[in-house]
Amino acid sequence: MSDFSNMDDDELDLYLASCVPLSNLPTPPTKMQSIVIPAHLHRHPPALCTPTLQTPPPEPAVQHHLHEIHVYACHLIDLVTGGNHHDPLLVETVDMFLDRANLPVEIYAFAGCVLEMLEARPEGSERALTILAALSIAHGYLDDRGRSNRHWCLIESAGMFLPKDLQRAKMSILFNIDFGLMRISETAVQRMVKEMQRNLPVPLLSLPGDNGTTADEDNASSKNMSNIIVPGQSIWTFGVQTPEPSP
Repeated sequence: MSDFSNMDDDELDLYLASCVPLSNLPTPPTKMQSIVIPAHLHRHPPALCTPTLQTPPPEPAVQHHLHEIHVYACHLIDLVTGGNHHDPLLVETVDMFLDRANLPVEIYAFAGCVLEMLEARPEGSERALTILAALSIAHGYLDDRGRSNRHWCLIESAGMFLPKDLQRAKMSILFNIDFGLMRISETAVQRMVKEMQRNLPVPLLSLPGDNGTTADEDNASSKNMSNIIVPGQSIWTFGVQTPEPSP
């Protein structure tokens, strides 16, 4: 071993600079330091250290949306069944259709007008298929970005029906109403919207003449509503439904 006592300061610095560590591992501490846990952690350990397993309740907007589509679904079922009864399974199925479709209320109302024109009401499992077919017809008629039968069967109905069954139901509806989609006017759609929203806490749309409005106010309201157009949808002009001009 070297005799450090015989080295001056410069020699000792040179010697220490020439030394290399035995490994690349960090030098361990000389003694274990105790970990101090703050007092507030002792008082509330579960809330700070354990995640909660409770599912938060739906937000008010979500609750309103679910209630809204449920009201629409019940009205469409009334049009198919004549309002005799509400099969819980059918209500749940149509709720799923509307929730997955996520369409404007005017399209649901147009589908309701289609169902209202039927001369014969379907029975059994055909009821859900007829409602799905009416929704598909309404969306394809009002929106030029229509969804395919396969989309409606796989997405909106979650695989309950086959595309060929949906196509058969759509053709059956069209033959039954004599392909009279053009007979459904804007006034009829607005009336259906009002009927569908009758059981909502606050109706989302109102018909001209409601709430004591004047004719000028009704015309202004109608113009404002006509300006709210989703790109790719048809528009009402002079009482005739036409495709929206392409950009």
